[in-house]
Amino acid sequence: MRLTGLRFVLAISCLLALVVAACATGRTTAWEGRWWEAGDDTIYTLRLENNELRVVEAFCRQDSEDYPVRSSGWRNDTFTWTIDVPSTGYSVTYEVSSVTHNSMSVRWTNGFTSGEDILQRVDSKE
Repeated sequence: MRLTGLRFVLAISCLLALVVAACATGRTTAWEGRWWEAGDDTIYTLRLENNELRVVEAFCRQDSEDYPVRSSGWRNDTFTWTIDVPSTGYSVTYEVSSVTHNSMSVRWTNGFTSGEDILQRVDSKE
């Protein structure tokens, strides 16, 4: 079958969409696991659910407090999540700025102040 004109453009578009989807899934699959924030001894659990990376749990070991995850997902090519901190009444939003196999750099803001942290991998999905 010879692809010409519009058929060729459609075939290339479909191929590119498949490649982009495969790359995005590979990137986020590597992020699955538990990540530790040393500052307040909090563990964040990231998991792929319905082909979408999500923060499914946030637990502060220092205060023995669950932080409900309000939202998580991709926003403008940046993975973000927001948690509520019941003991303070604050919400904190995190944006991932870079990831290696063992560390995740994040920027955070709680509406009053902001900062940066490095989360360390506790374990992975494997």
